[in-house]
Amino acid sequence: KNYEEVETYKTRLRVETEKEKVARKQEEILRLRAVIQAQKQAEVATINAEQISNISKINSHREIMQKESQKMKEEIQNEIYLAHQQSLTDAEYYMITKQAEANQLKYTENYLRYVLYTSLANNTKIYFGEKIPAIFIDLLPEKS
Repeated sequence: KNYEEVETYKTRLRVETEKEKVARKQEEILRLRAVIQAQKQAEVATINAEQISNISKINSHREIMQKESQKMKEEIQNEIYLAHQQSLTDAEYYMITKQAEANQLKYTENYLRYVLYTSLANNTKIYFGEKIPAIFIDLLPEKS
């Protein structure tokens, strides 16, 4: 009977030690699962952070490209405006120059004398006296 008790005690002891081993293994498995889960979460967080970083880089690059595009458009518009204003200025200068040349050809001394005589002839009021004719005498051409 004593032998059986010892054997049952040994068996119980072995069962208890095996239970402890199984419990330790389960704890270790749970701990490893927790570590693996934490690593996965860390990797997911890293990937999400990289994605957010990439998205912000893409957005900032897009904004820079849009601003550069807008700047180029404005420069082109400014060049077009300047070219238009330059052509208007050149046209006005050409017109004034040609008008000055035409006036120089048109308003010769003979033409101006003709206009003077025509104006005097169209004047319906004629004054006679000593001092008034002296004004018109100065306008007459000198005879050589």
